[in-house]
Amino acid sequence: MALIDSLVGASVEMHPNQDFTSRFVKRIFDVLAASFLLVCLSWLIVLLVAIATYDTRQFGIFAQKRVGLRGRLFYIYKIRTMVPD
Repeated sequence: MALIDSLVGASVEMHPNQDFTSRFVKRIFDVLAASFLLVCLSWLIVLLVAIATYDTRQFGIFAQKRVGLRGRLFYIYKIRTMVPD
């Protein structure tokens, strides 16, 4: 456990001193900011997928299965960036 504690990473904690209102406002801000950035950068994502599709001759997005909180499986979608040997 000491090795894990010394690794640098992000930590998500629920602070007991945060009331419902501040958590709700933060959640709304996070959703709106992420939605705004997704809309603004969608043209770049489409362009990168088109370039990856042209370059690799395969569809530019692939799905990878991951294990999340409490062992729940989910898919993460990635843009192909690796080239064959």
